[in-house]
Amino acid sequence: VMHNDANDYNVIVREETQMFAKSCRVAAVIDFGDMVYTEVVHNVAITLAYAMLGKADPIAAACKVTAGYHAHNPLTEEEVELLLPLVSMRLCTSCTMAAHSASKDPDNAYLRVTEEPAWSLLEKLNELSIQDATSVMRRACNMDGMVLVSPVAAPGFSDPASVDQPECARPQSSGAS
Repeated sequence: VMHNDANDYNVIVREETQMFAKSCRVAAVIDFGDMVYTEVVHNVAITLAYAMLGKADPIAAACKVTAGYHAHNPLTEEEVELLLPLVSMRLCTSCTMAAHSASKDPDNAYLRVTEEPAWSLLEKLNELSIQDATSVMRRACNMDGMVLVSPVAAPGFSDPASVDQPECARPQSSGAS
């Protein structure tokens, strides 16, 4: 059984300080309305979809999350290959559900909070090579296999290690509360 909706609005974090270093820990998860019995990779993909929203380099952000998850709960090569198509499907589902929900309750701005950034991310993903992006994610998980077009990085991708760690605080949204 998977939560199926880990995002900035459903994961509560607590900032901790240990030896002068700050870190974030998950304190609670809320909103169990999307729970389903499914493959674990779907839960990872949904988390990635939200982690990639609004990022200048969404693949680098996906690599950070995927590598961290993989370090504790190893993904298979097939699961890593499926992640980006599943991310795209989640984004499409989010946009569809936002439009449907807003048609039923047009005054509720929260129902559309993810719609604009999801469309933007879908457009970015559409411009990228799925093979190269998957290859970068495989490298982040220390998996052999597919070779990048360029030995350093494919066009449109940066080294995942160069991307800053995410902030603990939820990003500010525009217009929704």
